[in-house]
Amino acid sequence: MKKSVAITLAVVIVGAGSWVGATWYTGKRIEEDSQRYLAQANEKLAKLTPLFGLRIDQLKYERSLFSTQARYGLSFVKNDKSPDHMPDGMLEFDAQIEHGPFPKSALARGAIAPKLAFVHTEMAKTDNVKPVFELTKDVSPLVTDAMVSFGGSTASTARIAPVKVTHEGNSVDFSGMEITGTFDRGLQAITANAKTDTLPVDGTKSSDPIKMAMSGLTMDVDSRMGKFGLSVGDSAIKIKRIDVTKPDVDVKVALDNFGYTVKLSEDDKNINIQAAYQTGELNVNDVALGNGQAVIKLARLDGAAIKQLSDTYNQLMRQ
Repeated sequence: MKKSVAITLAVVIVGAGSWVGATWYTGKRIEEDSQRYLAQANEKLAKLTPLFGLRIDQLKYERSLFSTQARYGLSFVKNDKSPDHMPDGMLEFDAQIEHGPFPKSALARGAIAPKLAFVHTEMAKTDNVKPVFELTKDVSPLVTDAMVSFGGSTASTARIAPVKVTHEGNSVDFSGMEITGTFDRGLQAITANAKTDTLPVDGTKSSDPIKMAMSGLTMDVDSRMGKFGLSVGDSAIKIKRIDVTKPDVDVKVALDNFGYTVKLSEDDKNINIQAAYQTGELNVNDVALGNGQAVIKLARLDGAAIKQLSDTYNQLMRQ
């Protein structure tokens, strides 16, 4: 009996030691890789527009055995083409990084396969964004959770907080947004889905009175990097209903089930593009005017030529 207890205890000790060692290793690997990935991200952000760049700075990084506390700052980088009214300052984000191979928050979500890390990030309450926190009732405007695998793929969720703004009798009431997505670094593939329940705007007290309500907004993306260096796949925007009222001229417009989709595909030599608009019932002052659909197709476009055109356009924009 004593021998079996000793064997069990030895197994537990070896297992615990292996787990602690693996956790230490993944924490060290995350720290070593973070600067490289930060430099790659800044290189891409710097090319976003010719008017300004974006930059991410690591403000704090405190690694312990099981987790790391980090803070990052996002700021505009001005150049000689930047507008004068660009905002100064920095948006700061606090990140809690749980080290793999078995981050507790990933296990709590049913992810039992080994993971490199689980990362929880929130926008920090700094002087620059205090007015935003007032609008969100002291809730962080942006919160994200991400599970990162050892292979480089990421599954994430994000929440944009509800916001209500009232000014001189006019108001905007945003119900918030939920975003889910995945990213595969090897394939450079992205899937994402974003949902917003309602976005009512009441501008009836303005000089040009108008009232609008939008409900059921969804956005979807499913893309990967193609062989010509262009993203191929599907994207779509759908809105369940839009209501617009102009009380000064007694006009009401209602539109159901508006949708816009783009499909971009490729073969060995060509790229094919299809864009489609679709609307459900359109009503003006309670009179039904019907529905509509429009489809535009561009087929057998030379893939190499389209990539060269895209590169030339981007270069001209940067100049």
